[in-house]
Amino acid sequence: MSSALEILRHKKICVLGLGKTGCSAVEFFKKNGIDVVIYDDNKESVQRVSNLYSVEEFTTQEFDILFVSPGIPNNKIRKHHLIKHSESNDTPIISDIEIFQDIHPNSKYIGVTGTNGKSTTVALINHILTRNKKEKVNLCGNIGVPVLSVEEADIYILELSSYQIDLLKKLRLNIAICINITPDHLDSYLNIDDYTESKARIFSDNSLNIISIDYPQCKNIFSSLKYSIPTSTQKILDVGVSLIDSKLNINNCLGIKGQMIYEVPNNDSLLGKYNAENIVSAVCACISMGVDINDIIEGIESFHGLPHRLEVVLHDKKNNVVFINDSKATNIISTSAAFEAFKDKKVIWIAGGLCKDDGIESLKDCFGILKEVYLVGRSMDDFHTVLNKCGINANKSITIENALKDIKDSNPKDCVVLLSPACASTDQWKNFEERGNYFKLRVKALF
Repeated sequence: MSSALEILRHKKICVLGLGKTGCSAVEFFKKNGIDVVIYDDNKESVQRVSNLYSVEEFTTQEFDILFVSPGIPNNKIRKHHLIKHSESNDTPIISDIEIFQDIHPNSKYIGVTGTNGKSTTVALINHILTRNKKEKVNLCGNIGVPVLSVEEADIYILELSSYQIDLLKKLRLNIAICINITPDHLDSYLNIDDYTESKARIFSDNSLNIISIDYPQCKNIFSSLKYSIPTSTQKILDVGVSLIDSKLNINNCLGIKGQMIYEVPNNDSLLGKYNAENIVSAVCACISMGVDINDIIEGIESFHGLPHRLEVVLHDKKNNVVFINDSKATNIISTSAAFEAFKDKKVIWIAGGLCKDDGIESLKDCFGILKEVYLVGRSMDDFHTVLNKCGINANKSITIENALKDIKDSNPKDCVVLLSPACASTDQWKNFEERGNYFKLRVKALF
């Protein structure tokens, strides 16, 4: 047992938050003989985990360490009362990533953050490295695999949300990547600068830092970094890596003197400008890990996209209709990326849910691609008002099921049917995965 685990064996740990990460922590602590109590504001979760792992619920018990799961309020706007209690009593607060790095000190770590595209970027890096490296590679973190649940590996690729970064007092990365920063989660942060400050904590003087300079907030971070490679999908950089119109330009960095230009093949799983950002970040990371550029390009060509991210569900070749599941588009920026990917098509758009930002008015310049619109969920009336003002006739379908039935009755031809909600799913679904899986199921049943 590692020295880090040996220290924890003599402590009582309270696990706060019993989602995927919290449950993986409880299982990990129990397996390693560490005394643990649990707490969640949802008493059903407490009961379920108590029965599953034979652990006690936190009542008035004292504890030596507080383990906090991502997503538990822990910021300048809201902070959970147990976190406040621990801070006032100088009780150490830890998270799974810190524990994980303590018990795997010799592994290499690639960390990826950004407002959009994190999951696709880490999956693409994982795909390329797994194809080309002899070392064992594991993908984990915010992508849905808690780090305390993964097998031992030589290289770990970590998807890191701002909530996860907020929990970290220390983070050791060989490569740190920020793909982009746009307004999101502003109900949890004071403003965009506060949100940016959270993202910037992924970087250090000890890591190779890769960051887009196409965004004002990222550009400000870049100017303060020591070892950094700038990326762009808007202009060719004198020093840095750019990807524009399928041309990859590597200029005076990553061991290349002068300019090298490579053709990046089209891949239907990596459509649009935002996927270009994902690709250019992945290229930088994989070159830095010693993978040959030609092998990287082959990896890009063979990559299959992740579920719920511009995922092709069905291609009705008879009527030339493609059904796309983009349920992961939980904000306006993500949906604008989907519109950009299909800017040369006619789109039947299914949208709506629990709106996280200022609504869809900022998308109005893209409405020209819309053939029909079907609205669902809590934001339905607000979205309908905006579309109506823009001269777009939108149907209030209420549910995805109704929307798909209405679309079938309209007998569509020569278009894309796009579920890209621009909203969170939790008004009608547990999460965006459940929403996307239902869409796929019903598309295949109906069409």
